[in-house]
Amino acid sequence: AMPQPDLPQDLVQPINRAWNQMQEELSHLSTRGTQEVAKNSGHYIQLDRPDLVIEAVHRVFDQAKGSAQGGGSARESERPAEEIRSTNMSR
Repeated sequence: AMPQPDLPQDLVQPINRAWNQMQEELSHLSTRGTQEVAKNSGHYIQLDRPDLVIEAVHRVFDQAKGSAQGGGSARESERPAEEIRSTNMSR
């Protein structure tokens, strides 16, 4: 987690734990959701670690393509945008 200089030190750890827990919960909103940590990246992951973003988009595309080819129901094949939102690439 990122240091937060404007918070009292005794609050930083509990806030970071709560934040991480909430991020994990978000990934469970989708049956295909994942949580990924983009190390050596700031807020703009697409600029700092484009390789990770490209890999994630390829995974979502491959899942959607597999669903459309009979790997799942038609409804599942409409989920790529949800998958991208459910994937967390925070620090």
